[in-house]
Amino acid sequence: MCTGDGISKKKIGYSEPAPGKIYLLIPVTVENQGYEEFPLSPYQFKLTVDKVKYDSAALSYTMSQAGLVPLESVELQDGGKISGYISFEVPASTTDYELSYDTWAWEDYDVKLRKC
Repeated sequence: MCTGDGISKKKIGYSEPAPGKIYLLIPVTVENQGYEEFPLSPYQFKLTVDKVKYDSAALSYTMSQAGLVPLESVELQDGGKISGYISFEVPASTTDYELSYDTWAWEDYDVKLRKC
């Protein structure tokens, strides 16, 4: 998996974050290299800011309206590749963060996050 730099937004379409927060949109590319199938969901990503883990925000429809491609929930076959944005609602002061992925699976997948 590789990630790009996040884009902060005070509003996406008609959606606005809670007071004191922003939407942070992070581009992600995921490629299955060697597993028969890899379960992928944008809701399995977590964003850690100042030692607090945030769940992804459900903004797929709104991101699509804003011209951004949201990351889809899919089963990636070996060699499969997909890209899209994941959204988080985080404190407006956020400048440093760490993205992680929890597979929620019995199989021990080797998930590596890196900059694109």
